[in-house]
Amino acid sequence: MGDDKSADDRYNADINLENEDEVEEWCRSFACTAAQLRAAVTAMGHSAKRVRVYLRDKQQSVT
Repeated sequence: MGDDKSADDRYNADINLENEDEVEEWCRSFACTAAQLRAAVTAMGHSAKRVRVYLRDKQQSVT
């Protein structure tokens, strides 16, 4: 159950584009490139929850 809390924390976190290690981690999590992540943050703000939805919707519109 402890993993659920950390997953929730991560889901509700803010994305820090200044930290390259964090950018790489978010890119793996969202299965996107750094450029796509940066564009999503520009469009939606730093909320991981909002960026996840944006990237998911963008991917669905391509397929």
